[in-house]
Amino acid sequence: MALCCSDSGHISKTFGMFAGLGLAFGLTIACAWFSQADSQSEKPSGPKMASAAKAFAQSLDDNQKAAALMPFDSPERTRWHFVPLQDKDKNPTRKGLRMEKMTDEQRELALALLKTGTSDRGYAEARQIMSLEAVLDEMEKTKVNIRNPLWYFVSVFGEPGDAKGWGWRFEGHHITLNVTLMGDQVISATPSVFCSNPAVIRSGKKVGVATLPGTLSKAETLVQSLSEDQKREARANTLMAEVDQANAKAPQQPEDGIRWTAMDDNQKKLLHQVLREYTGRMPADVEAATWRRVTDSQDDSLRFAFAIEADKPGKPMTYRVSGKGFLVQFLNVQSDAEGTPANHFHTALRRPSGDFALAP
Repeated sequence: MALCCSDSGHISKTFGMFAGLGLAFGLTIACAWFSQADSQSEKPSGPKMASAAKAFAQSLDDNQKAAALMPFDSPERTRWHFVPLQDKDKNPTRKGLRMEKMTDEQRELALALLKTGTSDRGYAEARQIMSLEAVLDEMEKTKVNIRNPLWYFVSVFGEPGDAKGWGWRFEGHHITLNVTLMGDQVISATPSVFCSNPAVIRSGKKVGVATLPGTLSKAETLVQSLSEDQKREARANTLMAEVDQANAKAPQQPEDGIRWTAMDDNQKKLLHQVLREYTGRMPADVEAATWRRVTDSQDDSLRFAFAIEADKPGKPMTYRVSGKGFLVQFLNVQSDAEGTPANHFHTALRRPSGDFALAP
């Protein structure tokens, strides 16, 4: 199923769901949601991506093409990592063409491709995450890992615009954005992982700068809104496992947590705000497709689960939101580069059985 489709039956169903949240709130959210979809339908993301990918590919010399361009059926397309990848001699082992090896013009073309796969906020967050590599370089004393804002890699799989399928990836430490298309139609925009270390800079010239703050603060607000009985239903026994990576293995759809139907209208609103932290990184038409899966889950299949170790420094926290065809994962369990506890976010948007458009 293509991501950018819509129909009147779904609109009726969706509006009914929003109305159930209360008339004023329902109308506000419904109008915003459909406004995004309508405006983006005039300027869909797929053709922009194809144009940007072609421009980037055409700017490369033969050696650069050998690094950046791969067949659509390459096993590399479904390998993904958001950790540093380097060998014992500190040479990068991540595939793709890294920005360090590009001309200034090619870097601009690479960033133009990234822009087609993100909203304005998503692009700003990606650039801020990249800038944290310079912060880490200053903070870390061991210098075990290379920290370089230009160690971000671009890969194009297949021929941009090919109706049989093509894709692209922008990836480096703490970012992986994977997009799959058929022709000009976006059919998958996951796995999508945005992380931050430090989540809040505690020293130096940029002290106080926060990256991805809403992913934690909005979830904390939701947790605080829950009654004790609701918290017992939502709370996981242990901190949740790290985000899967490195291959196309689909994440399991969780079956724990508090159900959507057990929340009041305000809590449902707060849960939507949490989800928007993830979907709001996407272009409007791609986000609208994800929200179709969200609205299809406004029953017992939509769940929120969390775990907090309140007795430990920094109060490490994890949570997830799961529904029909989507999974949000958040972990704040690691210290930052200076040892500040729980100041290191990993956030992911996945599509169980659907990452990389491997299944409908």
